[in-house]
Amino acid sequence: MVRIEQVVDEIVNVLRNNITDPISLRRERGLNWIFPGFPRYDAGTPRIGITYISSPLEALAIGTPHRRHNARFQITILVRETDKIDIDGDGEKESPEFVADYIANEVIKAVMDNQSSFTSCWRITIENQAVMRRDGYYYMILEAEAILERGES
Repeated sequence: MVRIEQVVDEIVNVLRNNITDPISLRRERGLNWIFPGFPRYDAGTPRIGITYISSPLEALAIGTPHRRHNARFQITILVRETDKIDIDGDGEKESPEFVADYIANEVIKAVMDNQSSFTSCWRITIENQAVMRRDGYYYMILEAEAILERGES
C-alpha cells in the first residue's frame, strides 16, 4: 500500500537532486532547503516545502479494495521580500518575485523531466500556480497532483 508520505518524500528527493540551491554557503555546507511540510519562517530563504492537501477516492473496480487517489500537494516556494539573489548567474541580483518565479520553473521542469523517479504513483503533474505576498514574504504556490493506487495488497 502506498502511503502519502512516500509520495512527498519522492517529490522532495527529485527536487533536491535536480534543483541547485541558490545560496552557495548553504549549498557548500550540505544543508537542505527543500523539505516536507510548509516552509519554516525562521530559516534562510529561498526555501521549498511540499505539503499534502487532499486525495479524493475513486473505485478501480467493483468488489476490489483498491482505490485510485488523485492526491493533491502544495509546493510552496518562500522568499523574503528583502532577499535579492543572483539566481540566474548574470551578475545582477534579482527581485524576490523573479527568484520565486525562476525556482517555480525549475520545480516544474524537475517534476516533468523525472517522472520515472516517482515509483509510488503513476504520474505527477503541476496543475496550478498562484502568487501571494504576506508578512514580508513572497510565496509562489504550485499545486501538484499525483495519481496513485491505495488499498489492501
